[in-house]
Amino acid sequence: MRRINEAAGRAGAAIRDLQPRRGDSPFAASRPSPTRRHSVGSQRHSGYSASKEGKESPTSSRPSKPTLSYHGPFAAELLPAASAAARAAYEATLSMTNDELQQLAELVAAAHCDRSTYLSTEAWQFGTTAYAIPGNEVCADCGSSEPPTWAAMVGEADAVLVCNECCGGHRALGVHLSAPLSLKMDRWSDEKRQRLLSSGNRAVNATLEAHAAAAQCKPSSEADVSAKHVFVRSKYERRAFAAEGDGELLPSTPPGRRCAGGAPQQVHAGILIVRLIRAHDLIAADFTGKSDPYVKATCGKAKSKTRVIRRTLSPEWNEVLRLNVEDVRDVLMLQVKDSDTIGSSPLGDCSLNLAELRPNHGTELSLELQNVRSGRLVAEVTWCPLDG
Repeated sequence: MRRINEAAGRAGAAIRDLQPRRGDSPFAASRPSPTRRHSVGSQRHSGYSASKEGKESPTSSRPSKPTLSYHGPFAAELLPAASAAARAAYEATLSMTNDELQQLAELVAAAHCDRSTYLSTEAWQFGTTAYAIPGNEVCADCGSSEPPTWAAMVGEADAVLVCNECCGGHRALGVHLSAPLSLKMDRWSDEKRQRLLSSGNRAVNATLEAHAAAAQCKPSSEADVSAKHVFVRSKYERRAFAAEGDGELLPSTPPGRRCAGGAPQQVHAGILIVRLIRAHDLIAADFTGKSDPYVKATCGKAKSKTRVIRRTLSPEWNEVLRLNVEDVRDVLMLQVKDSDTIGSSPLGDCSLNLAELRPNHGTELSLELQNVRSGRLVAEVTWCPLDG
């Protein structure tokens, strides 16, 4: 198993270095053939071939950038321009049995499944690095063992990783005390990345949970959401569990209504995070047979829109919009439009009730566009209520 894990690590490094051929999946977990074996001389092994005919493509037809041609869970053909990491990954597989190859395929496929939930490869790489910091594998506030997907910028120079439920408590504090960011869906500045990588859960808790009462007051992962929010307010707003704190929890008051000093703030019901991934089969709005689509998101009085993708019927935005929701009864309306020189033309719309969403969990949806003859919109929607 150690050899498999090492090979998986080298394969991951190779995949990050190289761009897969358009239309091929670099992590397709097809099962290797149980009968065919690989040979070093032909650089082919079970289930994989350089091409359907078993021959390399002519050099003149290869793309100018380093590229892998994928047939199975990892590359079967390495171009001369491939990186050293790619070659090492390939060579590691040459002495593996079919069972070991299958295990490697499953490991790599699982890594791809996890990476596909991130906004970009860069975000996935940063998230992996952040999780590797001791203490960051669990929530800083309740200790939930489910990998935390939110970070909170706390104080002037610190950052922690927290679970979905505790993140609601951080939002209620206000950005002057805690500014939550998604590890998966937000774009991080270099300064914020450095904050997280140079501090993290263990370092921050050493200061903010130094009081002897912290262990008794800290909620468990199974605790009620309201209890987690009370602890978050006590820990970060009053610093009750720092060495100089009083070690007492705040009374249970409605979160997200008042901040330290009594000033009202963040009176909206919650935050709606909408990741517009892609659309396909859109209708053509231009005489060229194409459209210039963008998406406008509306929920109550809150509005936002994506950038325009030019000349396509299958746009890919992979863009995150945030909407402050005042009433949980508001409906999310997503309108796909064609950008014209003057105004815009409708390409279809769809709607979603917030009650259909599981709070604090991303839900990927493929929504059929209404009022047009064809078109679907793929989006990931996360409803984050401030009151848990």
